[in-house]
Amino acid sequence: MKCLALCAYLMLALVTNSIWAQNQDIWKTYKPRTLDQIIKLNATKVLDNPDVLMTFSDGSTAVLTNDSFPSKVRVTYTGRSRSISLKRKELINDWLATTYGPNREKYVKLFDTEFLFTEKFVEYWLPIQSQLILPLKEEVKKGEDVILYLAWVGARKESDKIDWVFVVNEFEKA
Repeated sequence: MKCLALCAYLMLALVTNSIWAQNQDIWKTYKPRTLDQIIKLNATKVLDNPDVLMTFSDGSTAVLTNDSFPSKVRVTYTGRSRSISLKRKELINDWLATTYGPNREKYVKLFDTEFLFTEKFVEYWLPIQSQLILPLKEEVKKGEDVILYLAWVGARKESDKIDWVFVVNEFEKA
């Protein structure tokens, strides 16, 4: 009986350790890049051959891709924030629909606010998960560099302007 209990305990420990290790490895899939690299080397190609192409009633178009280029980017925190525009929220919703289907609603609710970051003097408004907002404000001061773990959602094109949309899933102090 003791042997059976010991085997059950060891099996539980092995499964728990395996699950814990898998959760730790998720951040390893995020490759060091710059936002500029994602746009120039990857995202621009997707405009020519998108996995999903959408056309809206206002004449704008959007593209989504199955590869969100999970990336670790170093940017500067400006401390400025704003609500996400309806058009950006719509694009995030559509992107999440391709990934999570009808279960997307709980994830869409995570992205209501975006923060302004800079990378080599270029400004990027980046939606950030709601549970990260308070820690970001507490841990990172205006003007400090921060490492963001983000995914590329897609791009929305209106006239000649392209709005590149990313979402922030985690951060760490640089």
